[in-house]
Amino acid sequence: MRQDATGERAAYLEALVDALPDGIVVADERRIIDVNPAICELTGFDAEDLVGAKLPFPFFPGDAVDRILAFMRDLREKGRAEAELPLVRKDGSRFDALVAGGEMSLEGDAAGRVISVRDISRMRRRELRLAELAAKDDLTGLLNKRSFLVRLAGEVARCRRHDRDLSLAILDLDGFKQVNDALGHPAGDRVMAEAAGRLGALVRAGEHLARVGGDEFGWILPDADADGARSAVARARHAIEAEGFRSVGSLTLSGGVCVTDGTIDADEVYRRADRALYAAKAEGGDGIVVV
Repeated sequence: MRQDATGERAAYLEALVDALPDGIVVADERRIIDVNPAICELTGFDAEDLVGAKLPFPFFPGDAVDRILAFMRDLREKGRAEAELPLVRKDGSRFDALVAGGEMSLEGDAAGRVISVRDISRMRRRELRLAELAAKDDLTGLLNKRSFLVRLAGEVARCRRHDRDLSLAILDLDGFKQVNDALGHPAGDRVMAEAAGRLGALVRAGEHLARVGGDEFGWILPDADADGARSAVARARHAIEAEGFRSVGSLTLSGGVCVTDGTIDADEVYRRADRALYAAKAEGGDGIVVV
């Protein structure tokens, strides 16, 4: 009777493991001794490919060996481990996985380990997409101010470490308030979106452009000194002024620039560029002030 109950329990547990959506690998100190169907579906390896395989297991990519060995070391020393690891399928494609492991007893009191594998690639893609959306301005698709300030802080720190110049330009569409007042916000939104497209076409690798206010754009120019910043803002002014905007006509652009070598922090860089823009506007607009 006891043997029957034990056998029934073992059969129940085996059926349960086989039904799990997570991949399951059972291993002893040397090799894989059993797998469930889900790990084969996840990785494309047949059970015959996996059972008997030694570390590194076939679904562990060679370029992640340090992370994999750290996971296995924690599992061995602490009895439990969990990590997000890249895994590789039989066809060579890769996926992100949450891999967790724990100790178990095998027949004859031998020490074993059970490792579960969950594909989190879709979740990671969704998180990245949400993070990307959170960093963007809804109207223009450019970076929003919050994300821009994070980039600015990083670039200022980088220019300080490498002893190089950095310029921040803040650009403003002259007379934009009159556009909104005369034609309404939908027309103003169309102008902003088109202006963003024109300015975005000027951005080079390593540079960052954002909408930082109602009609203001911020442009981070790594490695740009005063002359380089003036040249960049001149291109921006030409992009805005060379062709009119539908239903609005021609517009001009003002710019304020702060050039730094990293001796002031990002907040002060932004404040100085903003004051330079205010000075350019006070002079009648359609110009640039560099500090």
